[in-house]
Amino acid sequence: MRPALADRIRQDHPALDAQSCISRAAVDRYRLRYVEELLRQERGELTRLDKEVARSLAEGLTVTENVEDNYDENRTLGERLSEGLPRSAGVGRS
Repeated sequence: MRPALADRIRQDHPALDAQSCISRAAVDRYRLRYVEELLRQERGELTRLDKEVARSLAEGLTVTENVEDNYDENRTLGERLSEGLPRSAGVGRS
């Protein structure tokens, strides 16, 4: 466990020493609190996205968004055709 996280836990539980044990779930909760506190210091009030990022950092996950999901929905017919024509003509292929 990182020293900064252990220090954060000891703020709430000063009787714990270096040999004390706590559950993995408790460590995960404190990791989330620690990350949220750092973000609040940096940014002020947390947005929904900030909270998702904090949770993913605490859990070791990656937060991503596929920007191509709605890409085709926002293009006009002409834009879709102009992209497809060079491919169908063999332009740009190796």
